[in-house]
Amino acid sequence: MPYNIIISEAAKNEIIDALFWYKKQEKKLSGQLGNSITTAVKSIKTNPLKTQIKYTDTRIHFLNKFPYGIHYTISNFNIIIIAFYHTSRNINKL
Repeated sequence: MPYNIIISEAAKNEIIDALFWYKKQEKKLSGQLGNSITTAVKSIKTNPLKTQIKYTDTRIHFLNKFPYGIHYTISNFNIIIIAFYHTSRNINKL
């Protein structure tokens, strides 16, 4: 049975913010990030268990060319993307 992808509002907002930031830097980078996210989500959907568990039941799939991780959990046949997080972000400055 195929997995369903559910993206939380928080993750959607983080993705939009990242795409917007890269678009301001250079438009083509935004497109490349979008393609990288799409590829990562397809990979997660195809084999969600290939990424090891990092926190309790949360897995992180890291993008290849951008410093981001997709944080997700699996519940039944749902993959819930809970965060799209910059790997170099200092959480103390947020």
